[in-house]
Amino acid sequence: MSRLLKANFSRLFKSLIFKLGMISSVGLAVFSITVRYLDNTVNADLYAEYGYTFNAEGLIFVGSFFLMFAMAVFVGLFVGTDYSDGTIRNKIMVGHSRFSIYMSNYITCAVTGIIFNISYIVVALAYGQVLLGGTEYPLRLIMICTCVSITALIALISMLLLLSMPYSDLWTLGDKDNNNVTFGRLAEDKLRGLKIGLLAGIPGFVCY
Repeated sequence: MSRLLKANFSRLFKSLIFKLGMISSVGLAVFSITVRYLDNTVNADLYAEYGYTFNAEGLIFVGSFFLMFAMAVFVGLFVGTDYSDGTIRNKIMVGHSRFSIYMSNYITCAVTGIIFNISYIVVALAYGQVLLGGTEYPLRLIMICTCVSITALIALISMLLLLSMPYSDLWTLGDKDNNNVTFGRLAEDKLRGLKIGLLAGIPGFVCY
């Protein structure tokens, strides 16, 4: 599995999606702190009248919520490339098991999520110290909240990877249907996916 991890991290650090993720994490932290600073400046008299004081609290870990959506996109693009390019078949042909492929992808995506999350928190703390006078949170609380946010993010990544596992079979069936339509063996139905989705959702609607 070490070879799979080495290949994954090599592709990760060269990929555009990773660079965009880093820029987004840092940019979101800077944007959040800047908006809070401008709000404090514009409404300084009002906040002073009511005794309100707003610093970096509440913004340090808000990035974790948005990162959950970002990681859904990242996992879909990063792991999906293995299936769309046929890389996963090559990995299996050279002797790698599906479990080792899954675990290598899981470790790679988990490390990526941790990097994005910590990048946001560090930038929010540093920039918040400059513009908002820092935070009143003790270091111990910051460390606990950071660990909790990372744990939640890693759990989400495991579910996203689990959902991505049937992709190869779905892609094969879709490619087969496309060929059948192209050669006139099957009538084209652009709403077929929608119909299947609605039928699959009937038990959920009934139980609800």
